[in-house]
Amino acid sequence: MKSKITTIIPFLNKSNTEQLNYLIIKILKGKNFPDEIFIAHSGYARLNLSSFVKKLALKKKVIIKKFYKKKMYPGEARNVGIKMSKNNILGFLDLNTIPNSNWLREGMGQLKNNTLICWGQTYYSAETYQAKIIRASTVGSHLHRTIPGTIFNRKIINKCGKFIENVRAGEDGDWIQRINLHQIKGQANNCTLVYASLNKVDYTSILKKWFLYYSHSKKLSHLMFQRNIYFLFFIITTVLISYNWNGVVAGWDTESSQ
Repeated sequence: MKSKITTIIPFLNKSNTEQLNYLIIKILKGKNFPDEIFIAHSGYARLNLSSFVKKLALKKKVIIKKFYKKKMYPGEARNVGIKMSKNNILGFLDLNTIPNSNWLREGMGQLKNNTLICWGQTYYSAETYQAKIIRASTVGSHLHRTIPGTIFNRKIINKCGKFIENVRAGEDGDWIQRINLHQIKGQANNCTLVYASLNKVDYTSILKKWFLYYSHSKKLSHLMFQRNIYFLFFIITTVLISYNWNGVVAGWDTESSQ
C-alpha cells in the first residue's frame, strides 16, 4: 500500500550504484511503500537508476526525485530532502541499511499513536570471522537506535532544528541529542533494519573510516568522550612500543635509538 511519506536517501555517487538500485527495489517491494523517494547525491553528477527500478516506480506511481551537489555531507543531504519533500511525514534510509518489508507499515502505524518520531532500529550483521571481530570491538551485536530507519513528522524540525551540515560524521548523534534535550517522546520501530557492510570491510579500511569520521567530527561536543578514549589508547600504545623497543624490535641492541 502506498503511503504519503517521503523517503530521503543521501548518496555519495562514487559508491555502488548497484547497491542503491537494490535498496530502492527493497523499498518499493515493501508491504507499505512511500509515494516519494528523494535521492540527494554528491560526487559524480550523473546518476543512472536501472530500467527495472524506473519501471517499478512507474508501475507503483512513486515519484523519484534527485538533487545533485558536487560536495555534500549526509547532514546537508538530509536537510535538502526535508526542504524539498512534498510530505509532512518523512523517513531516512542510507545505502547500506536495508529495511524489513514491514518497516514502513510498522513505523507509520506507531507514528499514529500520539508520537512525532519512530526511531530506526539497526542490527549490524557479521557473518565472517573478521566481521565478527570488528563488530565485537565496535558496535556489538545488540540493536542500535539509528537515523536510517527513522520516520518522523516534520513538526520536529521546528522544535529542534535541522542537521549540522559541515561535518562528515556525528551529525546524527547531535540531532538525536537535541531531540532528547527538547523531551520529544518517540518509539522504537518494531521492525529492524540490517547493516551488512561489516562483511565487506577489512581492518585497514575500518581504521581509515574511524580516523576520517572522528577527525571530521572534532567540533561536536557530544563525541568528546570517544575522542578522549581514542587519544588515550594511542598514548598508551606509543608508550608501550617505546618502552619495549629494544626487546621487541631491536633485539636488545643497545646502539639502537628509541
